[in-house]
Amino acid sequence: MDPVIGVRVVVQSYLRGNFIAMKDGEASLAEIMEDAFVFDYVADDIPGQIHTLNQETGDYWIAMPLDPADALERCDDCQELYAVPSIYWDGLEHFACRICRRKEETQIYQKASGARSIKL
Repeated sequence: MDPVIGVRVVVQSYLRGNFIAMKDGEASLAEIMEDAFVFDYVADDIPGQIHTLNQETGDYWIAMPLDPADALERCDDCQELYAVPSIYWDGLEHFACRICRRKEETQIYQKASGARSIKL
């Protein structure tokens, strides 16, 4: 298994110390790490993006891995902690693990189709 899969990082300017943040879907700069955007090292192609940033800005950007404990999210339904790749976020405010998401999707389908669930 590749050790960088699922690694969460923040991107920091080595020269200036500020971080990449996101505001209204646009990249911006943050002075403190708590305001930095958390990227998935592999899914967000951080090596490629850092290479481009370094060329375009003349700065030296680095990926700073987060402690895995800081990269966990709690399922809003069952309250269990999950690694970010294992949890679904609706894009607004709701986190759901795969099990709870499946239950939610089943309930939505049943309501939409008028299907009745059989419980023993």
